[in-house]
Amino acid sequence: MAQISQALTHSDIKTIEIYVNTPNVVDLSTYEKFEKRLDEVRQASKINN
Repeated sequence: MAQISQALTHSDIKTIEIYVNTPNVVDLSTYEKFEKRLDEVRQASKINN
């Protein structure tokens, strides 16, 4: 949760917990999908800048 909160630039983990409404443990496959999408956005941002 801390990594997702940081990636979304939330200063408080409680904020992201409200949005995702999940327990403190995120399934690894969910995390990997989220991480993949973040990488795609980062790469697109590099290309466009």
